Amino acid sequence: MSRKNLFKIIVVTGIVLFIPFIAMLFKDQVRWSTFDFVLMDLMIFSSVLLGVTFQKKIKIPKKEYW
Repeated sequence: MSRKNLFKIIVVTGIVLFIPFIAMLFKDQVRWSTFDFVLMDLMIFSSVLLGVTFQKKIKIPKKEYW
C-alpha cells in the first residue's frame, strides 16, 4: 500500500470522527471520552485498511462485451 492511499485513509477517518466531535459541542446527548474516539479510530481505520487489502488481493475478471 502506498503512502498516498494510507494518508487518504487517515484523513477520511479523521473526517468521520469529526462528526461526533461537532455533535458534542452542540448537544448534551453525545458524550464521548478520549477512549471512545481512540477505539472508533482503530475500528474505522482497521476495517477500511482490511477492505482495501482484500480489494487488491481479490481479482475479478473483466467481462467482455461485444
